[in-house]
Amino acid sequence: MLSDEAKKEIDALSKDDLRLEISKKNRSRFQGDKYAYAQTRLATLDLQEQEEHRLQSISQKHEELSIAREANQLSHRANNLSKIAIGISIIAALIALWRH
Repeated sequence: MLSDEAKKEIDALSKDDLRLEISKKNRSRFQGDKYAYAQTRLATLDLQEQEEHRLQSISQKHEELSIAREANQLSHRANNLSKIAIGISIIAALIALWRH
């Protein structure tokens, strides 16, 4: 069983320090349960980092999708305005021909 004090000591280490201690294996200042906890702590930190990246990626994709939707709506509006402009142009051309 690992003491709370030992856990706090390991939890206080940065990821780089944890990697260094784990890479030392038998020469690490952590042995036995402490070493296993250090490995678990590093794995947990790595998973948290991966999850943060995943959530950021999802957020970015949602934002990109929202922008794409807005662009699509603008495109539809522009298309409708273009159709109206073509119709007005045809009417104007017919009026001009009729007056001649």
